[in-house]
Amino acid sequence: MGKLKADELMLKYFPRCPLCQADGSYEVSGMLKDYVQCRSCGAKFESPDFIGGKELKKLTLWEPCADGKGTELKRKKFDVKFWQDPKNIEAETIPDKSKLLFSEETNEEEIKQKIWEDMNNLAMHESGTAWMQVGTFLTGSATDQMTASGFKALIDQNKIIIRQNELILRTLQKILTALPPEKEN
Repeated sequence: MGKLKADELMLKYFPRCPLCQADGSYEVSGMLKDYVQCRSCGAKFESPDFIGGKELKKLTLWEPCADGKGTELKRKKFDVKFWQDPKNIEAETIPDKSKLLFSEETNEEEIKQKIWEDMNNLAMHESGTAWMQVGTFLTGSATDQMTASGFKALIDQNKIIIRQNELILRTLQKILTALPPEKEN
């Protein structure tokens, strides 16, 4: 087999885009022609194998789809077999619930506990920590340290507000379900 261009090599292994499943139409880019982008969804893949043009073994998602699909896979390198099975991709793109502020499965006590933890973090930032003093010493910039601390405090405040709103919403939903149905006149 002769040397194939990057888009031809991609089409050989992926007649459909691995992420959007659109019929393969790819655009080649990069100085070394080692990037291939789906014309349908915008997902951009990279592989040094595109340069050799003989066999595609590994593929890295360089940029996810324009709609965000594949964000969890960005800059991760997998064997071609991984990318050829949509079940693999789906399994890898399921959000990690541990990174969420809460989910439907999170009970109210857990939400209250997280609010308490964030309030303690906020109080600690207000009073300052020894780490802040070390950071100021290392960076030489108290202003940068204060700015970073301020942003962290804003993030913690937003987490508290979001979780409190969730508790309010759940309470209102309980009240609504407990009310007797309205009678029509």
